[in-house]
Amino acid sequence: MVIDMNEAQVRTLEQVRQVLAGTQVMEFQAAAGDEGRCAWIGAVLKRFDYPRPARAERGPVLAYLQR
Repeated sequence: MVIDMNEAQVRTLEQVRQVLAGTQVMEFQAAAGDEGRCAWIGAVLKRFDYPRPARAERGPVLAYLQR
């Protein structure tokens, strides 16, 4: 089963770091297939303006997406 995070409450890099450290609780829901996963990844990258942040700030975002 593929799961997708309902991560609407994650808006800052500090919150991303908290999720990665396990100090912020996340809800999980079933993904809507490949298209749904790609849309979610795109939305997260857009929210954090991915190409712009410094390298140190991009790492946590990528780790968040992998988790």
